Amino acid sequence: SKKDETVEGEFAVRAAAASIYSTCNFAMSSENIPCF
Repeated sequence: SKKDETVEGEFAVRAAAASIYSTCNFAMSSENIPCF
């Protein structure tokens, strides 16, 4: 259904954002690289 697709899409976006965020935090803490 359309609603299920929307929920899956939001989950994928959040998972990607969390992955990028944690990678950024790791890079900043280990090598002092600014992400933004």
